[in-house]
Amino acid sequence: MRDPLFESAKQKLELERNELVAVIAELAEDLESASITVSLRENLMDVEGALDKLERGTYSLCEGCGRTIAPARLDELPATRHCSACAVDTAS
Repeated sequence: MRDPLFESAKQKLELERNELVAVIAELAEDLESASITVSLRENLMDVEGALDKLERGTYSLCEGCGRTIAPARLDELPATRHCSACAVDTAS
């Protein structure tokens, strides 16, 4: 049986991926939306990376320190790559 948190995260990530792909396709036609498109593509890469981690069994592990990311953080930001402490460090 898979962890319910992971199943929930997978559903959220797949939904977000589908929405991002649709928005990117719409915006790609408008050159004025180029910066938005770049940002959305980066977001899409994060979502796809999280889905890949779910498949590999490494989802919920911080890329910075290797510790487990808090379930509440994953619930709020299912595509996050870092725990709260490392997110602060990477932002500065």
